[in-house]
Amino acid sequence: MKLSIIVPAYNAKKFIDRCIHSIIGYQYEYEIIIINDGSKDKTLEIINKYNKYDNIRIYNQENKGLSETRNRGINLAKGHYIFFLDSDDFINMENLIEMVEYARNKNLDIIEGRIINYYSKNELKYLGYYIKKKIQNKLNKKILNGEEFFNVLVKNNNLIVSACSRVYKRSFLINNDLFFYKGILHEDNEFTPKVILKANKISLYNKTFYYRTHNQNSLTENNKDLKRYEGLLISSYRNYLLYKKNKNKMLKNFYSRLFLSAFKFFKENTIDKNKIKEYHFEKFLEIKNNIELKYKIFFYFLKYFYKWKW
Repeated sequence: MKLSIIVPAYNAKKFIDRCIHSIIGYQYEYEIIIINDGSKDKTLEIINKYNKYDNIRIYNQENKGLSETRNRGINLAKGHYIFFLDSDDFINMENLIEMVEYARNKNLDIIEGRIINYYSKNELKYLGYYIKKKIQNKLNKKILNGEEFFNVLVKNNNLIVSACSRVYKRSFLINNDLFFYKGILHEDNEFTPKVILKANKISLYNKTFYYRTHNQNSLTENNKDLKRYEGLLISSYRNYLLYKKNKNKMLKNFYSRLFLSAFKFFKENTIDKNKIKEYHFEKFLEIKNNIELKYKIFFYFLKYFYKWKW
């Protein structure tokens, strides 16, 4: 089996058909693993229509969150390579297959492609800090080790943290115990740096293959704000712990910026500081004392701007 496509699905009735239609019916040695993560809408009913396909396996579970669902997919997968597809997004399957074949031929641990934000058929935008052209030209099909790759992207503010932007050799993930951190949001901020830095062979494939849906009607509920803040903070802290082991300067830059994002998110949303667990506050202070100097200066500027009195 060359490829396993892992599709976690939670309350995805609006987009799940489009997602699955983008990956079915191709003459290629691959499987599709769809895991319904305790959806409360008709997602499971829609998914079950695809039982007729021999290469689709469907699983149903109580809600466990994206990290645990993806981890289950890694363990269930039979493919040589693994790809994560979110249920509200869709892909160009031909380009994905092309990427996988290149990765197989070069025996890569990871291959990264390009993501586009999808607003409508007539409005496509490259994902936020998309790979700049000079970096595309520099890295395209060039095989680097993970540290080299990570350093170039972070230095140029071009690291895309989305786990969906890459294809991974399954044995590389399993043998290095590389799984998603359970129980947090913004889990890709924790997953991506450790995975890239562990890779021996990684390459950028300069083709767009992933279309991420921009849902303008989605709103962040207030009761999720605290979890989002904690996800950013924990991701920053775990990257800080990784930095203490490998002393990669660009990793320090990454977790410093992530820490500031957590702080800004906290101040710009309705989060009751009394609900923050004490050990999270201790992590906050530890990271604050170990971020890059320029970000520490910026932190105190923000602290003054927000009139933060902790």
